[in-house]
Amino acid sequence: MKIESEPKFDNSGLKDKKREFKISRIAGVSLEQEEEIIELLEDSSDQLKDIPQLYSKEGIEIFEREKSEEELSLIETILKNIPGFIKKYDGKPLDMQPENFHFLETKSHDKDGSEKKYASLPAGFHLPGTTFIGILPQRNRYAKAFTLIHEALHSNAFYSLTYSEVDTKKKFIPRRAGFKIFRRKTGEEYFDMIDEAIIEKLTIRFFDKYIEFDPAFAVSIELDSDNDEHAKTEAACSPNVEIIDKITEVIYRKNKADFESKDQVFDIFAHAVMTGNILPAARLIKKTYGNRTSFAEFGELTKK
Repeated sequence: MKIESEPKFDNSGLKDKKREFKISRIAGVSLEQEEEIIELLEDSSDQLKDIPQLYSKEGIEIFEREKSEEELSLIETILKNIPGFIKKYDGKPLDMQPENFHFLETKSHDKDGSEKKYASLPAGFHLPGTTFIGILPQRNRYAKAFTLIHEALHSNAFYSLTYSEVDTKKKFIPRRAGFKIFRRKTGEEYFDMIDEAIIEKLTIRFFDKYIEFDPAFAVSIELDSDNDEHAKTEAACSPNVEIIDKITEVIYRKNKADFESKDQVFDIFAHAVMTGNILPAARLIKKTYGNRTSFAEFGELTKK
């Protein structure tokens, strides 16, 4: 697998400016063409058609409910703190608003009275290339907070497209999403499990620093009868996190002269997710595991 670095942003004079669009870069077009194309592509309506459980002639609105004051407060806390968190890993934060978060019921009714429902979507999801985030009913407040943070981090991660021929037609297709690499011909998503693991570990870091001891969140936890002493652990528990923990443990153990801690190793992977530059992580894996194909093998083992 050939690993190419993405072209860098021209951030001169824009250090504190937020990213307006979710799409970070488009390979194969000039910089002059890029902004115009991105603006045309930043529309979630077409992508909703690819989610038959949600799409209908009335649109997403038939499933969406109003946000509670508590939910708005939580979202505002996330949006207040996420730019600085993203910049810590040299990412360019996305300009997001509470309106980008959509709380969805599991069933609704068309205007003609017929019931529409779905049950096969995850607890939360984002539409790649857009700022649309969908949140389904959660089992408790911890789960809701973790899901909101998780999807917000995915949305802020690096995302690029390429203009390529698929089935004899030229079209825009995903190239990179965070740590994931898309194979053009098959659509396979290499490093998917690693990408999820990094986002999940970043979610825990963000929650611990900004949310857990936020007064508004603390009060809401006390009022939630579904929460118990294991709720946070359950919300944070993921097999994917074990994957990145094992990788960083091995890298740290074999390269202690280069790192002060496992967290420092993890930061290289987090930096890759937010900037799109995975070359440092790729070189580190090759150096640690001792063969030229080790990075490609990781991609195969963790693909979707």
